[in-house]
Amino acid sequence: MNNQKKLILASGSPRRKQLLEENGFNIEVLPSKVEEIIQKEWKIKEVAVKLADLKAMDIYEKLGNPANSIVIGADTIVVWNDQILGKPRDAAEAFIMLKNLSGTAHIVYTGVSFRGDIDIQILEKTIVHFAPISDDQINYYISNYNPMDKAGAYGIQEWLGICFVEKIEGCYTNVMGLPMRRVFEVLDGHLDFNNLNEPTI
Repeated sequence: MNNQKKLILASGSPRRKQLLEENGFNIEVLPSKVEEIIQKEWKIKEVAVKLADLKAMDIYEKLGNPANSIVIGADTIVVWNDQILGKPRDAAEAFIMLKNLSGTAHIVYTGVSFRGDIDIQILEKTIVHFAPISDDQINYYISNYNPMDKAGAYGIQEWLGICFVEKIEGCYTNVMGLPMRRVFEVLDGHLDFNNLNEPTI
């Protein structure tokens, strides 16, 4: 897509980059290195948006408040039993997370912050229902995929998500890390939709 504004993604997530590029956006990737510290006073619903905004502001300020640009920061959290499940530190922690998610429902929140020529923050919520997963199946997933770079230790677009997600309530791409329908709504009017790139899928 021939953007009227320069889009900068303040995230190193390959899934977010993929979602934007597959849907025609020209983007520059400049991952934020800001430390993701959750403050005690934050409510669970605030965490993803506040972390996303920290990332967006970090890159926006480092670039010197660039004109004609939009910096996009994003953060995704998984909430199970009122607990935030971040990225597991190792295989043992990934196993515990997936064991907890097995046969239950959990919430995925993604916060997105737009800074620059747009100053908007959004939050999207999706409920994911998992079928029961055996210990052997969990170990297979951990051994053959990379749960350590994903909140909640799984990717919905991978084997575990394809084979064991019974249903979702809400936006599918939100679980991947970026609620594309909401992103389009925010960017509409700031980009040139008459000049699309060839889809990459």
